[in-house]
Amino acid sequence: MSDQLYEELRDLLDRHPVGCPPAPEILEILKILFSEQDVRVALGLGFRPASVEEIAGRAGVDPHEAARRLESMADKGIVFCHEKEGIRGYALLPVMPGLFEFPYMKGVHDETIAKLTPLWKSYLPRLAKGFGSPSAALMRVVPIQEEVQSQPGILTYEMLYEMIDKASVMGIAHCACRELEQACRPRGGRRRLVPIPGRRSGRWPSR
Repeated sequence: MSDQLYEELRDLLDRHPVGCPPAPEILEILKILFSEQDVRVALGLGFRPASVEEIAGRAGVDPHEAARRLESMADKGIVFCHEKEGIRGYALLPVMPGLFEFPYMKGVHDETIAKLTPLWKSYLPRLAKGFGSPSAALMRVVPIQEEVQSQPGILTYEMLYEMIDKASVMGIAHCACRELEQACRPRGGRRRLVPIPGRRSGRWPSR
């Protein structure tokens, strides 16, 4: 497999505010998640959903091949799929939340997960160093010169039920961090219910 292709994909992922800093581990992770043919299509993706035709044009691949690859990657949880008014669009997932979490959220412990786990454990601290950096980042402190009232509290069951009732789409998934560490055993298992308000239709990594 061509390392140059995977380096191009890493560079594309690095344009997201979360970042994707260079390291041997991330290239190995990308090789596990994406075949070389997948990468050629993924290089035509952006972080906003686009049509198959648009992605195929940017990637320089046949639209039918692009559609097949995109569906396969969406099923694996390594690209985002969104359908609105009958039009399906695909987008690149950031490293976090996205490429790291989705493969674990299925709760499957197979050979792929076994290969990914030590690589992610080694790479995630490097990724975290970029959070809150002076450049565009996932988290940043913005002084507003105003006092903000702190109202700590615990959501009651009733408030949670209300949030769930208002959600138009919900997904049940395993917690990626707990699946990665295999050390946390909270009561009720390692699954979480994720209400997604306002999301009309999106691919959840269910297969």
